[in-house]
Amino acid sequence: MNEDAWNKLASAASQSKDDRDSSMPFGFDTRVVAQWMEQPVLSLRKAWEFASLRFLMGACAIMIICMIGSNVSVANTQDTTPELDVIEDAITWTFAP
Repeated sequence: MNEDAWNKLASAASQSKDDRDSSMPFGFDTRVVAQWMEQPVLSLRKAWEFASLRFLMGACAIMIICMIGSNVSVANTQDTTPELDVIEDAITWTFAP
């Protein structure tokens, strides 16, 4: 688009008259206020419940990860050393019927 056409369109747009009604429709303000009043108020109690639930889920996830990690590390360290064999034999002899 060349510059002459743009200047012609811009001058025509600036000379046009806006005859639209700029007032609000009847009852619009009432509907807006009613919709605003219907929204639930965020209370401190609800915010606390939301945050505590998130922290509880995080703590449970950390606890599960720690339990799995400790079981894996115990399973990897169980080797057959002579000291453990002596202890197992002593326990077996003590509690054997």
